[in-house]
Amino acid sequence: MRSFRFLMLGTMALALAGPAAAQLALTGELAVNTLTTGNQFVPAVALRPDGGFVVTWESDGADGDEFGVRARRFTNAGAGVGSEAGVNDVTAFTQRLPAIGVDGSGNFRIAWQTEVVQNDFGVAARPFAANGTPQAVQFGVNVFTAGFQHNADIAVAADGSFVVVWQDDGQQADQDIFLRTFDADGDPTSAEIAVNQSEGFFRARPAVAMDALGNLVVAWEAELVGELHNIYARLFDADGAPLTGEFRVNATVAGEQKVPDVARQGSGEFLVVWESFGQDGDQTGVYGQRYTALGAASGPEFRVNLGTVDSQLEPSVGLAADGTAVVAFRDVSIGVLGRVFAADGSTFGGDFRISEPSPLDRGHPSIAVAGDADFVVAWESDGQDGSGFGIRARLFAGNFLFRDGFESANTAAWSATAP
Repeated sequence: MRSFRFLMLGTMALALAGPAAAQLALTGELAVNTLTTGNQFVPAVALRPDGGFVVTWESDGADGDEFGVRARRFTNAGAGVGSEAGVNDVTAFTQRLPAIGVDGSGNFRIAWQTEVVQNDFGVAARPFAANGTPQAVQFGVNVFTAGFQHNADIAVAADGSFVVVWQDDGQQADQDIFLRTFDADGDPTSAEIAVNQSEGFFRARPAVAMDALGNLVVAWEAELVGELHNIYARLFDADGAPLTGEFRVNATVAGEQKVPDVARQGSGEFLVVWESFGQDGDQTGVYGQRYTALGAASGPEFRVNLGTVDSQLEPSVGLAADGTAVVAFRDVSIGVLGRVFAADGSTFGGDFRISEPSPLDRGHPSIAVAGDADFVVAWESDGQDGSGFGIRARLFAGNFLFRDGFESANTAAWSATAP
């Protein structure tokens, strides 16, 4: 049986030929969008409890007026469930940059940036049942509406309640980060809550993650007085009450640190990743920092990408129940890559290929990781759907070589036999 399984592994690993073949792809690349005219950009993906997943993205002209937000559901085998569907029910002007989360029953919530009137953006959200049926019309998230509210992210609890974070460019003298909590029906359970504390030139691109009790971590990039771009974070309880002050995440302050993402285990430990210019010796690289549930740094800052030629950008991170971390990122020379880290910081091999080889652009990956470390990645891809950019996705096994339980998914592999 071992020789037969080894042959199967070798055959499937051919699909991953590239920087490394450390992960077992459960599917080939999946075409996500069914409407292929125009461009489709910036996907976000969330896993369902049954192993299926939902992808949302922005699509040029799909709703009849500039960009609209779309979504499509998939089974745990990667089969599309019907065609894509519209998310926003207000179609005037532009709807862009969606974020998604799924609850314990498979219901999902999507938040996005909406052009309320021309050249005036706010944040909207909408809840959906597990079968894709809208549970309400879209509603405004932000109360303060002057200026721009945009760059939203969302985290969803098992009971369907959720929190949205966003960047506000008009409420105070500088750009700032706010959050607001909602129940499962989409009714607000808090006012707008200021996230950042320090004054400076701007705060931008917030990311949020939640533990099993609903406690929150928010990360963002900031340019404060006397600093270049750095990454900051802050912890909140499930009601939005702060548990800590804000704290700087990156230890290296030379260059610029931007575009954070954050993932959190059910037990509260979390990992922040970001892109850092000039730190890995050649343009931009991806770095990470782990934390305890209370916000204490756990180990040193570490580099995610093994390869350092050109730039590695746009990181997206997920955590399994045991602390295994999977980070997807864009390598400008290769495409979408990933790397896996154990909870103790050790690595399971080097960078591995997520997107198939192509001379055209692949980028803006979004990852969702299940409790058992299986994961799905969605990304935007140029030249594959016949009309500019489209959305692709791929499922991977997180337990590395084998899924029958006799492997330990670490360096003790091949230490036992199966009948």
